[in-house]
Amino acid sequence: MKNVVRIITMTLVCFSIGIMISWQYKSIANNNQLLVFQRTSIEALQEELIEQQRVNEELEERLKEVNKEIEYYSYAMDDMGKIDRTIKKEMREAQILAGLVDVKGKGVEIVIDSIYGKVFEVDILNIINQLRAWEAQAISVNGERVTALTEFELTEGDRYKINGMYYTIPYVIKAVLPPENIDYLVYMIKNIAEKEMYFEVKIEVKEEIIIPKIKDEGSLLKYVY
Repeated sequence: MKNVVRIITMTLVCFSIGIMISWQYKSIANNNQLLVFQRTSIEALQEELIEQQRVNEELEERLKEVNKEIEYYSYAMDDMGKIDRTIKKEMREAQILAGLVDVKGKGVEIVIDSIYGKVFEVDILNIINQLRAWEAQAISVNGERVTALTEFELTEGDRYKINGMYYTIPYVIKAVLPPENIDYLVYMIKNIAEKEMYFEVKIEVKEEIIIPKIKDEGSLLKYVY
């Protein structure tokens, strides 16, 4: 009887030890799997982090390129704006020179009259040349725009033919010119007037003078080929 009890007791002890060893083995296996999973997860996260850093670096480089392109186009637009303004300015100057547009600004009005009823062509041209020398932007004689193609022709009856139209004295010459040159011009014209014996010259400064464009463009542009 005692042997049976001893055998049963030993069997239970061995069974318990076996269960404990089994549990311990499973625990070790589970811990190993957890370590492997954790190690794998950390490596995956590291790889993902490295990949994300690479993507961020590429995006930063692309952003720099885009900013450079934006800066380039901004400069290009500024240059185009400058070119456009320059072209418009040159076109305006060419139109003024050709007499194709009205011109308004500060200037002078010169009246030439004579008790003898005649003023020589050279006298009118002398005054016009003085105006040009002092950078007059636009000139007119009796409302006729004076350009490089304008001809002054003295005809019968002491009349002048200007741009195809006939005029007699008094001759009213108007000019728009830089304000800083007006005083010098007035001085020069008065010197001319003091030396003349056959006609009278009066000059007056005007805050605003309007010089009309050519009345008949065809009469002058027909000389341009």
